[in-house]
Amino acid sequence: MLLRALMFLIGVFGLYRLPELPALWPCLLVLILLLPALLYIKTPWQLPLWAILGFCWAVLQSAALLDARWPVDDSGKEVVATIEVVGIPKVAPRRSKFEARVLALHNDTHPLKGARIRLSWYRDAPALEPGQIWRLRLRLKAPRGFSNPGNFDYEQWLFRHNIAATGYVRKDPQNQLVGESRWSLDRWRARFAKQLIDAESLQQPGILKALLIGDRNDVSPAQWDMLTRTGTNHLLAISGLHIGLAASLGYLLAQGLWRLWPMLCLWYPRQRAAALFSLPPAVIYAALAGFSIPTQRALLMLSLFCLNILAGRRQHPLNVLGWGLLGVLVWDTKAVLDPGFWLSFTAVTVIFLLSTFHPAKNRWHAAWRVQLALSLLLAPLTLIFFSQASVVSPLSNLLAVPYVSIGVVPVLLIGAITSFVYTPLANALLQLADSMLAVFFRVLAWAAELDGAAWHQALGAQAWLAGAVLFWLLLWLLPRGLPGRLLPLVLLIPFAWGQPRFAAGRFDIIALDVGQGLSVVVETAQHTLVYDTGPSLGQHTAAELVLIPFLQFEQRAQIDALVVSHSDDDHAGGVADLLRAEITHTVYSSVDHLPHSRRTPQPCVAGQHWSWDGVNFEFLHPDSAWRGKDNNRSCVLRISNAAGSVLLAGDIERSAEAHLRQTQREKLRSDVLFMPHHGSLTSSTSAFIDAVAPHYAIASVGFRNRFGFPKPEVLQRYTARGIEVLRTDCGGAVRMRFDRPAESPSIFAYRPAHCRVWSGTDCLGSCSSLQAQAKGR
Repeated sequence: MLLRALMFLIGVFGLYRLPELPALWPCLLVLILLLPALLYIKTPWQLPLWAILGFCWAVLQSAALLDARWPVDDSGKEVVATIEVVGIPKVAPRRSKFEARVLALHNDTHPLKGARIRLSWYRDAPALEPGQIWRLRLRLKAPRGFSNPGNFDYEQWLFRHNIAATGYVRKDPQNQLVGESRWSLDRWRARFAKQLIDAESLQQPGILKALLIGDRNDVSPAQWDMLTRTGTNHLLAISGLHIGLAASLGYLLAQGLWRLWPMLCLWYPRQRAAALFSLPPAVIYAALAGFSIPTQRALLMLSLFCLNILAGRRQHPLNVLGWGLLGVLVWDTKAVLDPGFWLSFTAVTVIFLLSTFHPAKNRWHAAWRVQLALSLLLAPLTLIFFSQASVVSPLSNLLAVPYVSIGVVPVLLIGAITSFVYTPLANALLQLADSMLAVFFRVLAWAAELDGAAWHQALGAQAWLAGAVLFWLLLWLLPRGLPGRLLPLVLLIPFAWGQPRFAAGRFDIIALDVGQGLSVVVETAQHTLVYDTGPSLGQHTAAELVLIPFLQFEQRAQIDALVVSHSDDDHAGGVADLLRAEITHTVYSSVDHLPHSRRTPQPCVAGQHWSWDGVNFEFLHPDSAWRGKDNNRSCVLRISNAAGSVLLAGDIERSAEAHLRQTQREKLRSDVLFMPHHGSLTSSTSAFIDAVAPHYAIASVGFRNRFGFPKPEVLQRYTARGIEVLRTDCGGAVRMRFDRPAESPSIFAYRPAHCRVWSGTDCLGSCSSLQAQAKGR
């Protein structure tokens, strides 16, 4: 069964590597014909059919969600809707985030009814609770995220969690609470946790809430970092370990009762009774966690295991694993997009292989060996998904897993159950669990602060190599007599050395997709320059979400120079986060004081110039005689080599453009121009464009931004001169490579080259210039 399940997995995974969803009706026809055929075909040809079956089943499941998505052309449209709050809202001082199910649209015919949407409520948000039914004016947009190398794929995350639209609540006097649903599991969870966990009297209320109901909104970033560095963050995800613990309580209860009254064995066999008793506690704990995706997987695996016992059949553990894998994929094919899917099934596979083919000498030997094997074999996956792996994980988990799962969680669960009977005892048990966690975090803090506790390594294009290493490690867990176990390792040796840096004289310039703002990275053979950091984004910044992950992906450990063109938030919103990372050597700016930072920058003054690896850098503006302020004081930087040149103009406007034409006309001419002020009407005068005479113009703008940048009139000025316009809102990050003298730069737009099923029909955007790039320009 395992081979069939793996082929089904290959088919599902294959669909999610495609740029768009295939037609639905051929897959429906294949499913109708293929399911009966699998009952009769017993030859090896059956395995490819299972892959086709998985592919078509994934098409069927994905089509239903994509059909209900909010159209891209209607992004920004206002609707009046009746919605029900689902899940537990995340409340912050300036914004509350929550998910909702659409019950009705009152002024639109789009089939969004019944779909799940993700909303924000800014300023003066009421006390939102799960199960509330509201009539609200909403501004909705299609699922959309930043598109950059090495960044979190927000669009995939929305697709994975069945989100059909995002948006926010508009201020309207007719917004009102119209009722509550009769029954809401999430409302019961939230009220139960609020009643049970008193944040003022406990030291670790966020951790207790995460362990009890799976709500991790109150876990602090410092705690997350500590858990991640020690490889113990999986303990807060209510999944197989926790569900298995709850099941074991029921299992042990049945075993005890049947041993206490042996006559019960005449009525029903003890092992089967124990299997039945293990399910209710697991279901109750999963309900407390809101039947999250990991708990659904764990419940399915547990149910299959119990059914196997009830049926009186003894199957090989890998066969049970195959049934579990197939069941999870049939239930939800999008599970393959979740890192937890790969981590959990890899962990179970490792445990099964160890227990089946390599018996342990005793329990301590088994526990230590399992933790060491899991840390080693899960490291490639954590590097792929999170760009880091914990070095202290074997020792940390050897202590943390039994301490939390056998110590803290049972005390917490018994306290929760006792709260229905005797509140003082429940409070005492919660205080005990809280004290145990306080001790746990003190030890964990010591382990997290050890030098080299975590290994940070962005794999980038070499992520497949980590997957190959994992495959080889799994082969080593198979029986020792298996031939060819060393062959995969031999084949990997030529790829063990990193990719060579590009040659001296070449430079790449990357306009990152940071929404409505600007952040540009310039890479030479041995140096890195960052021009602006992008905007602040609520509680986060573009530097935190986009720029720093990109630099890690590119394996650029240091920023040799940071240029902050001026102090506007859309250019300098991430300065503090970037400087906090302590990877920046020199800072230039046109302002004396950087936003939210004590670091004093060096002034950017016309005439300053330097050379890195055969690439020339020179500031053209502002000069000592210039008296303009704000936008017009933006640092203007020109970068050039033998293959071409780029002009970064910040937010300069007409007066600064005219000043540059008077003072720097001979140096203005460049192959690429970053549109001044994002294509605003205040900039890009015809005279300035003619003076620069670029072949390409890059507009760093947000998708359907409220300013309407770049303005149509400005675009027309560029296109009328035959200048090709590249836009980050259409193509995501735009990379240009200058390494071939007398030839045009190589251009690569990230978004059209990485279209996936969840990207939607607009993946190529509406910019005709990106169509050629998508075809491999």
